[in-house]
Amino acid sequence: MSIPARLKVGGLYYDIVVTDEPLILDNVRCKGLINHEHQTINLAGDSVQSEQGREQTLMHELVHAFTHSRNLDWGDKNELYTDELGIALHTFFVDNQIYFKEPS
Repeated sequence: MSIPARLKVGGLYYDIVVTDEPLILDNVRCKGLINHEHQTINLAGDSVQSEQGREQTLMHELVHAFTHSRNLDWGDKNELYTDELGIALHTFFVDNQIYFKEPS
């Protein structure tokens, strides 16, 4: 699966950026970060995770985008549910050989 430069979620386009810059949230280094206000998803590059890890991280961040667009709140289980659903989505796409194509 190749990481696309842009994906549409709930009517909004999110730009996807792979970076080797550290991604920090609440003083913790992350593999991915989403910014709902600016519609960006940043993914840590090769120095932090493999290509498959980056794909899985993208799925995790997309779950955040889905829940945000639908105003869903999983409370204190947010990261647990987001991570588990992200892993399930990644597994589904890989197992069924469903790949992203760059938008034309």
